[in-house]
Amino acid sequence: FVACVAGGMLTDWLDGFLARRTHTGTRFGGLMDPVCDKLFVFLILMALLTRAQDHVPLWQFLLVLSRDLFSTAIFVYALLVRSGPPVEFKAHLLGKIITVLQYIYLAVTILGAPGGRELAVAVAVLTPPTVYLYVRRRFQED
Repeated sequence: FVACVAGGMLTDWLDGFLARRTHTGTRFGGLMDPVCDKLFVFLILMALLTRAQDHVPLWQFLLVLSRDLFSTAIFVYALLVRSGPPVEFKAHLLGKIITVLQYIYLAVTILGAPGGRELAVAVAVLTPPTVYLYVRRRFQED
């Protein structure tokens, strides 16, 4: 399980790195990468929540997942409701930091190391500013 999660984290980083490095990024890849990141985090959280030996408290699950719920809602809103040219979804540095914190939270939780509570709270605290940045960007493009 640990190797599978570590492999997922590594390939997520590697595909973005290679796309930037070789200038082969596409609009589809730019849209799908955050969707896949969210799906990855959700599926791992669900596995951890349902495995008795991992003891992931429901409140931590909901806090870590909150970021993905908010950003997904904005993503869907911008795609379905927005008029005009297609919306470009470029990650903010803060959004990347939260993704890294989520991945560290997953690793800490899987390994049973201390710090999961603090990481879950950090993700939740940083989520509103990130959502604000994406909302502000969306309205600046109108």
